[in-house]
Amino acid sequence: MNQEPEKDLARVLLLTPLWWALGFNFFIYHTVVFFLALRLMLISSRSGTLRVPFPLFPLFLFLLGYILSILINIPYRPSQRIFASLNNLSQAFLGAVLMLAVFQMKGEVLLSELLSACRLLTVFTFLLAVISLLLWFAGFDNLWIEPLLLRVFPSLMEYPYFYSLMIMKITMTEWVMSEMPRLSLYAGAPTATGGLMVMILPLTIASYRLKQSGKIQGFLGLLMLHFPLLFSQARSAICGWLAALMLVAFVSRQKKIIWGLALLWGGFFLSDFLYRSLEWVVNLRQSSNVGRLRLYEEAWQIVKGENPVFGLGVRLRDEFTVMALGTHAFYMELIFVTGFFGLACFVIFQLAMAIEWFRQQKWLVTSPEEILWQCLGLGYWASNLWLMTDSIIAYPHIAYIYFLMSGLILLQGRILREGRHLIWKNHRLCYEGALR
Repeated sequence: MNQEPEKDLARVLLLTPLWWALGFNFFIYHTVVFFLALRLMLISSRSGTLRVPFPLFPLFLFLLGYILSILINIPYRPSQRIFASLNNLSQAFLGAVLMLAVFQMKGEVLLSELLSACRLLTVFTFLLAVISLLLWFAGFDNLWIEPLLLRVFPSLMEYPYFYSLMIMKITMTEWVMSEMPRLSLYAGAPTATGGLMVMILPLTIASYRLKQSGKIQGFLGLLMLHFPLLFSQARSAICGWLAALMLVAFVSRQKKIIWGLALLWGGFFLSDFLYRSLEWVVNLRQSSNVGRLRLYEEAWQIVKGENPVFGLGVRLRDEFTVMALGTHAFYMELIFVTGFFGLACFVIFQLAMAIEWFRQQKWLVTSPEEILWQCLGLGYWASNLWLMTDSIIAYPHIAYIYFLMSGLILLQGRILREGRHLIWKNHRLCYEGALR
């Protein structure tokens, strides 16, 4: 860590492909946030104060509920499942510390570094996706590679947790439409790749819009942005992204009533088309849908019969599936592991973040800060819709970017309340205005 942790956070994100290839992704993000926590303690000891935004309080309660759930269930659960649950808890804790640290940072430096990092990461991911597709067409239709750390320490493959996090799944064949390639980059599952892309996309779009790129460059940028997302074939990520685009476009307009009526009339005319389109999307990978529903039903019956308040503390496994019960849907996972107490705390956290994002609209003055506000909203709403069928605590890099983006929303709110506004000056972004 150097004297500007804002740069470190952006570089860690930029080097996501490197951590994936080396097999470092299961500890590198925790290490960086650990040093951030030490820096926070140093700042608070010197100044005597540490600013804590309101949305973090329900997140802290969620962490306490998670800890209590694990402690209650330790005597009754297998040690391997307790270990896995402690890992998931560590990623939620990583998120809380990361958001608290981002809230204290210099907005100009962090924003500039993050936008550049996302832009470069998007270009690299696009090139990697193209190469992966060429490999698929060349016959490598199920390409898995062991990262460096697994080659050095092959004994790690004996532990399912480390193996699932570290193995590099690159290409696979869509197993309903067998002629279709499906990409899985930086994660063991294509759905996680889709989730990562809907978090990186908004900041990359902000970078292109704030720098006022030309039409050709902007078109190529949009192509690169959406290419890996589309070939991940992650339905929840793609649908969440489209829904977020419509929501932010609607909220951003001043003539909301006109837009509302237009959408209402459009809904009447397009209802049959929309219904058929939705039915087609839902029925893709029908066996996957049945498997998910069976997992959800089994998880609900178990938690309802044991401890609906604090959950089971872990995700269990059943003989009919290799996936743990409570997997494949973050909100169902919360009920299963932390009970309704954990679910309520996390949902309150999400609602507090949503209210914070909506409130910031009235303080927007300049075009750059409005662009940033819109793009942060895109990432927030798309990722939370994606969570309906996936999880942010399954992979460390997903948790890292999710909570980093959430912290950026809080930081933007803090700066706006101080009376400072984002402008483009001397070919760089900066904040101007007196502190209140």
